[in-house]
Amino acid sequence: MLIAIPVALILIAIVGGGVAYSQHQRTVDRRAQAAAAKKRAAARRERAHAKEVAVNVACHDMLQPLVDAEHDLSGRLDIGMTYADYGSAVGTVSVAYGNVDADALEEDFACLSDIAVPAEAAFNQYRAAYNVWNNCFESLSCDTDSIDGTLQKHWTRAGTQLTKAKNGLEALELE
Repeated sequence: MLIAIPVALILIAIVGGGVAYSQHQRTVDRRAQAAAAKKRAAARRERAHAKEVAVNVACHDMLQPLVDAEHDLSGRLDIGMTYADYGSAVGTVSVAYGNVDADALEEDFACLSDIAVPAEAAFNQYRAAYNVWNNCFESLSCDTDSIDGTLQKHWTRAGTQLTKAKNGLEALELE
């Protein structure tokens, strides 16, 4: 009996130690799995962010020249322009507009809705003003003072849309 008690205590200690080690190992394994899952999630977020930045950079690079040309035209209007200078500036905007590959923007809804659509709307207003001015010059009875209100209306609308496009460009995360 004297031998059985120490042997029983040793067996209990061995079994207890084995159970404790097993629980410890499960805890270590769970922590390692959690850390690995966290690392995979961080990598997924980083890849998604990199993809978003790449899409934003492509949008920016494609639409910035158009918005810059419109901004230049708007600034020149503020100091006054002749009909010929206006026609030349609208031509510059038209070239920048023609360089936009709409198909490349097709899958980027934010780029389309926040930048491309307002930039196009601004271009359309500048072009409409040009047409009004051009039609007046082609008519013998047209007095350019009579179209000032119409021109201002188109230019104001263009300015509103240009502001939306510039705000959309500024909101793009490029890094």
